[in-house]
Amino acid sequence: MEKFLLDHRASFEAEKENIRQEHIKRCEDAIARGSSAEEIATPEQSKNFAYGLVAQTIGYFEKFNWVAKVSIPECDATISRKRAERTVEAALDILKLFFRRSGKYLRQGHSLGTTPKTARLTREADGKFDFSLSWGAEDALTNKEWLQELMEAGGPYLRAAGEALDTCVDPQCSSHLKERFLDAMAWYGQAVSEPQPSVQIIKYVAALERLTVTGRFEEGLLTATVIRRSAFLSCHGTNETYERMLKETEQVYDCRSDLMHGSKSPFDKRLDLVVPLSEKIARNALFGSLALYTGLEHDIHKQATAKNLEEKFKILGV
Repeated sequence: MEKFLLDHRASFEAEKENIRQEHIKRCEDAIARGSSAEEIATPEQSKNFAYGLVAQTIGYFEKFNWVAKVSIPECDATISRKRAERTVEAALDILKLFFRRSGKYLRQGHSLGTTPKTARLTREADGKFDFSLSWGAEDALTNKEWLQELMEAGGPYLRAAGEALDTCVDPQCSSHLKERFLDAMAWYGQAVSEPQPSVQIIKYVAALERLTVTGRFEEGLLTATVIRRSAFLSCHGTNETYERMLKETEQVYDCRSDLMHGSKSPFDKRLDLVVPLSEKIARNALFGSLALYTGLEHDIHKQATAKNLEEKFKILGV
């Protein structure tokens, strides 16, 4: 952010003057059309408006450590902004995929997040007040060599995930499997930053369902299919056995179903034990899906569909 603001300082100063002159011109036009000069801003007020607008905007950005820059192909301004914001959100989700819980504070500036500084005030039975302050992070908890380490640890996966971002920037680059992966990754990213264990579990399982469900299934068959395919994806490239992942995935899915159907309280303390298991399975499944999806699109030499994915799962026996 510091470099971005420094690099564009001259442009910001020039725009400040342009805004001032445009505001004065609009005021003069309003007076020419018959508005009372007493009700229209003076040149000094136009200056204050322009300088204040730029200064407060810069002040807002100065609160953050990083700035994202995305170039969107020519389109409507509103759509362009939405695509850019989705691209940045997906990029943050990719970072969360690698940083895991240490990246839970990553968010866009306008998005809701954990308040970095909080205070608590409690009152004892004898009337005595207890005061406490706490501070949290606003960035990923990592070191200065994070990018190099990330590239070394997960280069192929990182590049494959990065290629999916093309879908956010330009719809012409979209594909069914890229959209499927991005959707699942969004559920994962939301779960990482979610403070409530019950909601975390539900969102992690939503990511698994997005990766594995290819159509409509009967209720019992749907559950078994998601568990089986999620276990298969989550043991890809790991030392975990399919049998172990199958058992753990079933445990997570059952917990999620109990929460959704009301048979388990969202305040059950045992949920704290299920959350890390849910995160591990969802994360591994996302990496496994990258390998499966990339290979599938390469094999059929065209955009793969949900039907193609279903056929591939059946060939794999899941």
